[in-house]
Amino acid sequence: MVLPGGWTVGTLHPTICYGDGTSDDFITLNTTHQYQSAGVYTACVVQKVVRISTNDTCCITTCKTVTIPVVTFFTAAYNCNTGLLTMTDGSSYYPSNTGATYTWTVTGGTYTGTLTNGPNQTITPTSSGSFAIVLSITLNGCTSTYNVTVPVVLPVAPITATPNPSCDGSPVFFSTPGMSCYWQFEMENFRIRPTPQHIYAGPGSYLVTLTATTPDGCVITTTKILLFNQNPL
Repeated sequence: MVLPGGWTVGTLHPTICYGDGTSDDFITLNTTHQYQSAGVYTACVVQKVVRISTNDTCCITTCKTVTIPVVTFFTAAYNCNTGLLTMTDGSSYYPSNTGATYTWTVTGGTYTGTLTNGPNQTITPTSSGSFAIVLSITLNGCTSTYNVTVPVVLPVAPITATPNPSCDGSPVFFSTPGMSCYWQFEMENFRIRPTPQHIYAGPGSYLVTLTATTPDGCVITTTKILLFNQNPL
């Protein structure tokens, strides 16, 4: 900003209006601003100046058009019933996302699936952990980046059978921690019983099936093979 002779900014600081309904007062000569959505904005700096000889004041306004082609945003959620971690693009684009390139990175856990150059992604976590997800979008020479962290806990329902192995005719006690349970022992079922017992009639290998619902609503099915020996004579 060039002032005419006899005028000065003195100790007065400018005000900048960013064109998106926000402004800053008493800024330094250099400032940054994060626009929340893509678009075309008119940013203006208003500087109060003083005439040295008379102490009169007036304002000088300087404006500039700012084009923001992309502001990156996405949501990510893990579904324990499907086993999928889904990332959904919610970015804003100006005038459109034509020509945009997408770079996804996922760290913090192992998974199957391939990250592609596209706005939406789906992977299958194979380990529990805090999955750090980063998306960078490049459009019309500008790159915008956004990141989130998603906790992933793979549901498990361990079957504890005591004793195992056992002898035929002896009761076996079953348990699994802190879940709503549906047990199946051959042709006999037990519903909503976390710690049932069952007596097998003869020696052999038997399959027990547990369908459990975790406190956060995940449904898991686990199987276990039990061995029963012949009772000694």
